[in-house]
Amino acid sequence: MPTPSPAPSAPAGEARVVFRIDSEPAEATVIIDGKRRGVTPLRIALRLGTHRIELEREGYDTVRAVVEGTPGQDNHLRLQLERSR
Repeated sequence: MPTPSPAPSAPAGEARVVFRIDSEPAEATVIIDGKRRGVTPLRIALRLGTHRIELEREGYDTVRAVVEGTPGQDNHLRLQLERSR
C-alpha cells in the first residue's frame, strides 16, 4: 500500500504541532488564523508558532484565544461558549 503524501498545506520539513480543540457545547465552528477549519471536537496539525483561534456557534458568543503549541506535547484547548443575550 503506498504511503499517503503530505497535505498541500503542510510543506515538507515544516515544523508542525498537533492541537486538540474542544468546546462546550460541541459542534462549534473552528476558525484558525481567519480560516474555517472544521467543527469541534477537532484534531489538527498547525505550523509551529502563534495562532488565533475563534469558536462560533449560533446562539452563543464567539470565543477567542491565542495559542502557541509545543511539539511533542498534548496541546489541548477546551473552551466554554456562553449563550448570547
